Amino acid sequence: MKIIYLLFGASVLFILVTGALIIRLKSGPLVLPGAQETVARLAKDALSDFDVRVGDVSLVTAEKGITMQVQLADLQIFTKTGQKIAEFPIVRAKIDPIQSMLNEIEVETIEIVGAEIRVLRDINGKFNILPPGDDDTELVNPEVIFAAANIVAAKPPLRSLVLIDMINTKLVYVDRMKSRVWRTSETSIQSTREGDVISAVADVVMTTK
Repeated sequence: MKIIYLLFGASVLFILVTGALIIRLKSGPLVLPGAQETVARLAKDALSDFDVRVGDVSLVTAEKGITMQVQLADLQIFTKTGQKIAEFPIVRAKIDPIQSMLNEIEVETIEIVGAEIRVLRDINGKFNILPPGDDDTELVNPEVIFAAANIVAAKPPLRSLVLIDMINTKLVYVDRMKSRVWRTSETSIQSTREGDVISAVADVVMTTK
């Protein structure tokens, strides 16, 4: 009987603590100073061929429901030669807390907020990826991007990832053949994975001057 009371008391305590934490998170992100080193280590393990830099790590609540997420600020990925190939202002990851405590951290879904994707068509009609920022002269080898994605998808904590939701994504299309630049803002892109099948849905409206 004592064991039942202890389990009941622990359950009530867990609910109260979780409820208090959710109420606290409704007022804004809760920064976790000690978590930055852990996240950096996980990122280094997942992307051993690249240099990953992470800003603040915090807990937030999802925009819908009461799910808690881990939020990373200013996530940047560089090649070993120092070229920046990706920059994400905000990345939110949904993690199964019980699974993470019993085994290892596994991310199920990711939200990427405010990212910028830049594509170039040169005067010969060849398409390339441009690095984050305003530089239209230095190119990012697409094979590098795909290699990074393949490496991440096969290792923890992202090998169980099933959903990537890109919110308020900025797309820039530099067309040198037509001497025009197309831009969009607040684009939504959602990608899902079921086994070896990846599907994507996008809502994109681009304008040019």
